[in-house]
Amino acid sequence: MNKLKTNLVVAAAFAVLAIIGTIMNAQYATAQQQGPPDGLAVRLVSPLPLPVTGNVVITGTPTVNFGNTAANPLFVRNPDEPGRNPYQERKSFTFTSTDSCGGNNCDVTFGLVPAGKRLVVTDVSGELGLQGGASLLRIFLGTSIPNMRVNIPTNLESVSGAIQFRQFNQQVHLYVEASNAPEVTFELSTNPGNFFQSVALAGYYVNLP
Repeated sequence: MNKLKTNLVVAAAFAVLAIIGTIMNAQYATAQQQGPPDGLAVRLVSPLPLPVTGNVVITGTPTVNFGNTAANPLFVRNPDEPGRNPYQERKSFTFTSTDSCGGNNCDVTFGLVPAGKRLVVTDVSGELGLQGGASLLRIFLGTSIPNMRVNIPTNLESVSGAIQFRQFNQQVHLYVEASNAPEVTFELSTNPGNFFQSVALAGYYVNLP
């Protein structure tokens, strides 16, 4: 009888151990499926610094430290360019002057872009007074070394006697490199006489690396 009781106790103990083992295995499997909890810190031991290649996607709000030195700087450019230098320039001219004007055509050249800078022209505006039956054929903005130009439309503002006034104000996007100059060209059907015309440019300079 005592031997039977002993066997029953041993069997019960093994059954309890089996149940505990089953519960622990189930909890471990659940933890493996869920993965590490949010906010788990990862500490890299070696190698340091950690070499990274290819594309890296960083989410959340991490803090990234760069260990560049003065001999190996990290170039950073602000896309909004808050430090860019504004540019404005205005020219008055007549089609009877000798400064690139004569007959029914006129090339109005602005100042040279300084070394180490690039000029970005964003707006061109002005007014023309046409007399003597002259009519406007076209206006375009380009550079003194002709490799790019933008056509500028005009609007009829008013007519005073024999003089027709036309105005233009156009947003553009033209890059002018260092040692080059923006230039506005006017082409008319005939010479409009000794009447003062005006044209203005606006934009900004950016520093070249």
